[in-house]
Amino acid sequence: MSPPIPHLGLIYSEDVPAAVFDDFVENVSVAGLDLVLESREPNGPFAGMEWLIPTGVMLFIAQGYFSGLLGEMGKDHYSALKAGIKGPRDRFSVAQVTVVGSPGKASEDQPYSLFYSIYFEDPAGRRFKFLAPNGEAGDPDAERAMDAFGDFLEAAYGGSIPLSAMSWRARRPMAAQCS
Repeated sequence: MSPPIPHLGLIYSEDVPAAVFDDFVENVSVAGLDLVLESREPNGPFAGMEWLIPTGVMLFIAQGYFSGLLGEMGKDHYSALKAGIKGPRDRFSVAQVTVVGSPGKASEDQPYSLFYSIYFEDPAGRRFKFLAPNGEAGDPDAERAMDAFGDFLEAAYGGSIPLSAMSWRARRPMAAQCS
């Protein structure tokens, strides 16, 4: 029997000190939250589409967070989570990831972090990966993108977005424009 899936999981490369996540843990920790932090060996080289490659820090938000804990805690904890996910984005916005590829195959200008990403499952079980936008800490465009992601999560689980409207989004990577 496999252990239950935690509400939130933060998996990071072991060359990132665990203390870096203290603020995140402090912001989101409440009684009843199952939060797991796990380090892993640093990644070696990958071959594949840049945006699909695992990032150095990955936050997983499980369905159980929305269907279990959030129902008990209400919107107060969701506000804490929305604020909490911005901290690692700001901290890792300066992390440099080297992309090497054949001429014309790898983009030199990366608008999204290849170091920090957030994964979640929608109510239908489809998995989404949110690549945090690059930009300095406090960058207004990055802040709007993080807020838009939080609003999308809330709408997806609050029923504001019909599952049929999201079905096409799960089939290919896409970039959302923030106004």
